[in-house]
Amino acid sequence: MKTFYSLLVLTILSSTSFASELFIRVNRVGMYYASTGNQTQYNNTNIFRFFDIPGGMVNLVVSDQYSGVAIFSSVVKVDHNHRLVGEIDAYGNFNIIQSVPIANTNWYTPAPNQPVVQTPPPHCGTPVPPMYGTNNNVYFEQFKQTLTDESFDSNRLKTAKNYASKNPLSSQQISEVAKIFTFDSNRLEFAKSAYANCYDQQNYFLLKNTFQFSSNYSALEGYIEGQ
Repeated sequence: MKTFYSLLVLTILSSTSFASELFIRVNRVGMYYASTGNQTQYNNTNIFRFFDIPGGMVNLVVSDQYSGVAIFSSVVKVDHNHRLVGEIDAYGNFNIIQSVPIANTNWYTPAPNQPVVQTPPPHCGTPVPPMYGTNNNVYFEQFKQTLTDESFDSNRLKTAKNYASKNPLSSQQISEVAKIFTFDSNRLEFAKSAYANCYDQQNYFLLKNTFQFSSNYSALEGYIEGQ
């Protein structure tokens, strides 16, 4: 019986002692530091490796070393006994590169030839909600201010269409951008172009109140029905 309990304790310890890992690279100009749990790292490479973190939803904050402004602050899901490898791009999006099972033989010796499980980045193919923390709030507000400062609607439209083509936006964000335009015709053109890259298209009704004339919203509905 004593042997049985010893084996049980050993089994429990072996299944819980090897915590998860989080490897992050910041792929943008600047110098940053990263924090998760009770760990904070500074370096010159913008590559951060966190060991012995609990599996599950992990809070990750990446900030500029000089200004202290967070370019990313959200939770990421790290599977138990896995190493999550990800990259933060120039827009503050967190993209998963891969998830690697950790198969340690004991607390000091890693097992050789660990299998690698490739995980598609969350923005491949159909845009998805920012479940891994698309923390673009600061930059989105700056983008809106840029549009507001622009003198001509035609230039606003060109800039907004380019931004929306590269950044998955919510219906609410698209609505906020549309309100900046002076003319309904440009609101309609922008709303049409942004629809394909909107990650919650079911909420596109939020744009209804952005139009001065109901006919333009009807035209948007007709466009969406044809997609």
